[in-house]
Amino acid sequence: MPAAHDSPRLLVVDGHRKRDFYANLVATIDADWKSVAPPELLAGVAPNTDLVITDDESWPWVGAALPELRRRGIPSLHLIDGILEWRNTWEHPDTQSEADGMPRFQPVLADKIACIGPSQARLLESWGNVGKCEVTGSPRFDGVRRAARRRPASEPYRVLVTTARTPGFSSTDVARVRESLVDLRGWFSQHRAADGIGVEPVWRVTGDLTASVDPDGSSGGWSRGLTEQLATVDAVITTPSTVQIEGMLAGVPVALIDYLNRPHFVPAAWTMTAPGHIPETMPMLLAPDEPRMLYQDTILHDAVECRSPAAPRVAALIEAMVAAGREARREGRTVRLPDRITVDEGNRHHSREERYDPASLHPSHPVLAQTNLSELQAEVGHLRRALRLSPTQMAYRIVCRCERYVLDHLRPRTRR
Repeated sequence: MPAAHDSPRLLVVDGHRKRDFYANLVATIDADWKSVAPPELLAGVAPNTDLVITDDESWPWVGAALPELRRRGIPSLHLIDGILEWRNTWEHPDTQSEADGMPRFQPVLADKIACIGPSQARLLESWGNVGKCEVTGSPRFDGVRRAARRRPASEPYRVLVTTARTPGFSSTDVARVRESLVDLRGWFSQHRAADGIGVEPVWRVTGDLTASVDPDGSSGGWSRGLTEQLATVDAVITTPSTVQIEGMLAGVPVALIDYLNRPHFVPAAWTMTAPGHIPETMPMLLAPDEPRMLYQDTILHDAVECRSPAAPRVAALIEAMVAAGREARREGRTVRLPDRITVDEGNRHHSREERYDPASLHPSHPVLAQTNLSELQAEVGHLRRALRLSPTQMAYRIVCRCERYVLDHLRPRTRR
């Protein structure tokens, strides 16, 4: 970042109401931070403002201000606060007509948008935002990742059931979400895990839905913060929401329940889109197998850049944008930024998952579990040499275990 005596002047839209979201970033960047309400954005911009940061362009005051800021030589950064969701993008009432609002992210009006992961950047770029997307991860997730809890044998399984903050954009949507939760409640009341241990739901659902499943609040769903709550459960069931990411970061199996059956921008290793899927999926969720947990890790790392903290990447992006804005103002022109600023740690490749272990994923192939690698290497060396020496490819037949064929050809032939 610039020298301490020349700290960047950062203006955050609605930052005073979203302190938790910006906390890790504020702790990382030594800057002159200022917050402004959306309707007061342009009025709050001073001539020496270096960068405007927002997490929501749907406010008309924000959407209208961002192009004007660019003309003034003041860059803007959209810091996404979670996953993108189908209904919020394509079915939200505010995006259905020009009178109600403009389509979300089509286009992104900020100069750059800090995407939480590679898949989100690909999605936004497919909507015409090439050159604006930077894969940074989300500072709000820094420090969230932890090992899943180890359930004492005497304790019941605990499953966190949660919904998005806005469970539906119509009464029909909300009714379907309620139906799915009631079906889950019915399963919990009648079933135990395969090992005979009880299963307890922890309901952390939105507003009026609570009355349908946990009217007296006895499950304690809202008694703790989400991060603390995740450390006490063995699995998560959620409607499409950013809780998916937080559950995966916590190391617990995460299932999507979505009776609305819309496309999922962030998929899951377990999905329930109809009543019949619940009894089929719940036993698998309580005893997750290695292939699905591996797939969940793959989903996580595609959805969120989280192998290292995000705040330093966002800080580097802000530093570059502040420098570009200062240069633009000195030269009296609009802001110019390169298509990519942040470094792609994977060089556009998906790194091998830490959970990938051939021996546990393929237990029926004992050779993959061989621990004496030097012996295995020597055996392979002998087999390769035998292949070269044998014109009849005898070694190949041995490897393929064609014993009968081999013995027939090795047995001396008797004369008739």
